[in-house]
Amino acid sequence: MAKDSLITPVDTLKASGFIDYPHVFAGHQLSAKDSKIIDRQLQVSTWPVFVLLFAFALLVYLRINSARNFFQVLRSFFSLSYTRQLVREEYRLNKGTSIALVILFIVSTSLFLLKVNQYYGFYAFGPAPFNQFLLLSFIIALVYAFKIIINKLLVFVVREHTRIEEYTFTIFMMNKAVGFFLFPIVIGLYYTGFKDHQLIIAGLVIALFFYCIRVYRGIYIGFANKGFSIFHLFLYLCTLELLPMAVLIKLLVCRV
Repeated sequence: MAKDSLITPVDTLKASGFIDYPHVFAGHQLSAKDSKIIDRQLQVSTWPVFVLLFAFALLVYLRINSARNFFQVLRSFFSLSYTRQLVREEYRLNKGTSIALVILFIVSTSLFLLKVNQYYGFYAFGPAPFNQFLLLSFIIALVYAFKIIINKLLVFVVREHTRIEEYTFTIFMMNKAVGFFLFPIVIGLYYTGFKDHQLIIAGLVIALFFYCIRVYRGIYIGFANKGFSIFHLFLYLCTLELLPMAVLIKLLVCRV
């Protein structure tokens, strides 16, 4: 094919009158190898934006309207004394600050698990991603509702109302910590150019860190009471804390 017979897009624009001056791409020596148009349309889901904006709006609302309780909760993530102070002040799970942070935990964890599943391909869900998100949110809420019920029943079995209530409170405080610190990781996974693998590892480290704090506080609360049964503590931790984590790790390892 002769060089003069090649018609470039720049030549077409010049012939149409859109370009009437020498262009930087005019007169190049590159020849066309494929006449097909490359379709690079990106399929970007918009629903995570609204979910994350809703979660961010909750944080802004807490910061503006409940600043004192909000910062006390943040301190309790790392300090058992602040946690017990909240218990003494009757900071219940049904308060506005608590409910907002629980919602943040469910949203952050569900979006994170959804991204992890999409990246590693552990399980092939049939529903659309948004329906998968709703399903994961329901499962997480159901699991921790079941844990509350079990802890309430344990009160009647071991007759340690104060200790069980304190540990149940600790569980939810650690969940709120995971949701709070996982939130920027989730934003990074969906809307930044960072590598997914690195952000997923960072999110797992955060979750494991607060999980270890939760188990440690459970052991500390148990040993702090001299009349508390060590056997009951060991049985509880193995059955409702360590065993589910071991099963989850086993399932994930088998799928890799």
